[in-house]
Amino acid sequence: MANPTAPERAAPDETVLAVEGLKTQFFTRDGIVRAVDGVSFDVKRGETVGVVGESGSGKSVTALSIMRLLAKRTGRIVEGSIHLVDTEITAASERKMRDIRGNVASMIFQEPMTSLNPVLKIGYQMTETIRVHQGLDKAAARKRALDMLRFVHIPEPERRINQYPFELSGGMRQRVMIAMALSCNPQLLIADEATTALDVTIQAQILELIRELREKIGMAVLMITHDLGVVAETCDRIVVMYAGKVMERGTVREVFRNPLHPYTKGLLASIPRLPEPGAAAREARGNLTELPGFVPSLRNVPPGCRFAPRCSYAVAKCHEESPPLMEKAPGRLTACFEAHRLMENAMPETANV
Repeated sequence: MANPTAPERAAPDETVLAVEGLKTQFFTRDGIVRAVDGVSFDVKRGETVGVVGESGSGKSVTALSIMRLLAKRTGRIVEGSIHLVDTEITAASERKMRDIRGNVASMIFQEPMTSLNPVLKIGYQMTETIRVHQGLDKAAARKRALDMLRFVHIPEPERRINQYPFELSGGMRQRVMIAMALSCNPQLLIADEATTALDVTIQAQILELIRELREKIGMAVLMITHDLGVVAETCDRIVVMYAGKVMERGTVREVFRNPLHPYTKGLLASIPRLPEPGAAAREARGNLTELPGFVPSLRNVPPGCRFAPRCSYAVAKCHEESPPLMEKAPGRLTACFEAHRLMENAMPETANV
């Protein structure tokens, strides 16, 4: 699987992606949409970082900013830094970005049927990508494509490579997308809601495949999802976003056990849970917990903390000032003035999470 033309890979524990103070805006007739507003996080080699939040929180726009795939007429990175291995993305030319996409960073999307060309065979689409980025001839590119299809456990690759996307199942198409994304040995894989459109059985297979490939080739993974179950099973660290801002960062274990932001606490409380063994049927039929209110319009952001209108912990200061992202414990950052109240109710270290 080695790629002799690939750039030198990051060393173990070395940072592959560093996003600092990223601000991405869309300039529309109705005003400026501040889709990403001061987001910071990093991803190390061999690590999976999950970015979570409700729809409209800025997760996908963050990913598109990293890949420089924003709508050219309206979308723009206005501030901040995106450092990918040895390149500052925000200052890179479009020619440089074409070399980076696929070779250094690849992205898989939510619905593979809209990402694959329906009128072109799988083999053509895969070999085109490989030939453009790797400079291989047609025969070598086809061999590489077949190797990648085997690598992602697609049965009968010699037959599948000659089929059209509509002839494959949803799970098979997503495996093809993963094979294409990994065909040039990227150092960073961005998975944007890559399993949302799949049933739970196929979803589990795709997540296990991504984990297996991460361990085999040591790539970094940025997992963008609204599914906290996916994060719990696949991620090492978590970034919680709301209305374009980071609300909390930390390891998955610590954040799930002791959330330090009311928004994170609300997301975790909304996860359906099976009743404890022996619980009465009446007790098991409770209503799901939900967050009141709605995500604010990013064209007209309220003053203060963006979550304050929906927050039961909010005080007067929360409606007036925007809390900075502060380190409350080693590796634990939260943007909340009242985080101490959540810390007081934290679960003991011996708790079984």
